[in-house]
Amino acid sequence: MKIEFFETIDSTNTYLYGKALDKELCEECAACADMQTAGKGRKGRSFYSPQNTGLYLSFLLFPEMELDKIMMLTPLTAVAAALCVKEMTDLDIKIKWVNDLYLEGKKVSGILTESSPYIKDNKPSFVVVGIGINILPPKGGFPDEIKDIAGALFDSLPERYDDLISFKRDLAQRITDRFYTMYKDPSRERFISEYRSLSMLDGKTVSIVDGPVVKVLGIEDDFGLKVMDDDGNISVLKAGEVSLLL
Repeated sequence: MKIEFFETIDSTNTYLYGKALDKELCEECAACADMQTAGKGRKGRSFYSPQNTGLYLSFLLFPEMELDKIMMLTPLTAVAAALCVKEMTDLDIKIKWVNDLYLEGKKVSGILTESSPYIKDNKPSFVVVGIGINILPPKGGFPDEIKDIAGALFDSLPERYDDLISFKRDLAQRITDRFYTMYKDPSRERFISEYRSLSMLDGKTVSIVDGPVVKVLGIEDDFGLKVMDDDGNISVLKAGEVSLLL
């Protein structure tokens, strides 16, 4: 999968989405940047993307998947990224359902999946999947609104790595290769067990955003979050956000 590298870009997701929408890009490829001036997060939020701190990587896909299957691309990306980071760094990376990577209780990565507005036979014409990984903390620290939850892989780059740029390019290539291999495998079983083994929420009490406090029972085969409320009622969350309670 070809990767196009940028020093600065508004958003790797926006770049690929716009190019696909205008039919300027018609094959599966990836875009990676050292800095984003308008990084995108879920629900219209921004993703803090300063220079010389993170890896910002997006994939343009033309999947033969119906809309209800597209949601699998987010956990697939989480698994690919978590395994590659663990292999390169030996860090104990975990997945917080459904799209965040955590290290020692801090969010170090987020994932955003966006589908084409053009749907035919319940299938989008293209999909863009983006992931941002905080490798180093920014100078002066994270902004006040995220400083309590945001973290980075390292306080400073370990001496065993040559430099930040080569580290990021190596990590980007590894994630891209693993993601694409998993994406081309039609079987979910190949990575659902890995997703479960990396999950940080099993057995934990969480608060559903705009919902009740529940206990997490596990991850379903369709990557739904199985939970139980205080009255013993069991349900499965297909989408949404949860906050881990201490």
